[in-house]
Amino acid sequence: MAVELTPAQARVIAELAEREGVVSLHQLSHDTEPAGSADVFATPHGTDRGYRVNADGQLVEIGKTLPGL
Repeated sequence: MAVELTPAQARVIAELAEREGVVSLHQLSHDTEPAGSADVFATPHGTDRGYRVNADGQLVEIGKTLPGL
């Protein structure tokens, strides 16, 4: 499954990867939202804490989630 990013999301995810190292990205299906407006979820490898990044680039820690690879 492809992950679609807005420019704001790409900047925030790059900053998160710079700080945390490698991150796994996930995105829910675009069935209910137009492509490019969906939140992206990021989990740093080796951890079980995740982040949500909205289309405007707001980064929110979401707490415990599935572990990053």
